[in-house]
Amino acid sequence: MEIVSSTSNEKVKNLVALMKKSKLRLKEGRYVASGARMVAEVPKTDLCRLFVSESFYKKMSDKKSGEDRLYREIKNRFNENSYI
Repeated sequence: MEIVSSTSNEKVKNLVALMKKSKLRLKEGRYVASGARMVAEVPKTDLCRLFVSESFYKKMSDKKSGEDRLYREIKNRFNENSYI
């Protein structure tokens, strides 16, 4: 897992470009799923990278066990090393 703390990060710039430019999405054969429900419906073969906000990440952290519930759920759903 990688924490991105700057909007000047190359991955964030690419995400913003994909969100804004349909020609780029078509060229790269990608789409952007926004929101928990849409992300949950993404076929596991289509998941390439997952970005979450800091507030969502904190919400998904399990304070009692100290485990990262979000990471655990992604591993269970996609059964492989998905990009976060």
